[in-house]
Amino acid sequence: MQHRLYGQTDLLAALQASLIYSIIIYLDSNTTVKYAVQLVLGQLQEMAYHLLITIAFPKARPSGTVPDQESWVITSAAHRTVLAIYVFDCVICFLSRIPVYSCDELDFIPAPACRRLWEAREYETWREEYVNWLKMWEGREVVMGELLNRPAESYAYNRVEKWLSEADEFGMLIFTGSLLFVES
Repeated sequence: MQHRLYGQTDLLAALQASLIYSIIIYLDSNTTVKYAVQLVLGQLQEMAYHLLITIAFPKARPSGTVPDQESWVITSAAHRTVLAIYVFDCVICFLSRIPVYSCDELDFIPAPACRRLWEAREYETWREEYVNWLKMWEGREVVMGELLNRPAESYAYNRVEKWLSEADEFGMLIFTGSLLFVES
């Protein structure tokens, strides 16, 4: 419960560390400990929820306004961390033969941002890539609900295909997971 006292960056770091430790423990443990990890998942989800309600989200803006790069990195890392927790949770549910829940609360979380934004090393390069990305999406980034609920030949389906063309490895992992989720 001490995580409620953390600032945004510390909470993000604590959540990432807790997720990594949980994965390591789960992969290298006996059955009894694996059940304990399921209990820890509840704490990870609580921390993730707290992170999502406390973090400042620099939204994409059609006006072309570019957020501070550090704020964007922290926000995007928070999104990715929350998605990674859900992936881990779904894997545990699958391996434990527990039904996977709907993940509706993820619908409005932005899908992982494109590779170009993460690979930009200099601020000016990142800013230029961000402006181009913003123009491409007309200020409306792809959200997880579009990945999870996309009927073929729909507007969302076309946006997902466009998003896939520039997704990084993490984005591809999330997309693959969304395919498995939709199929189940």
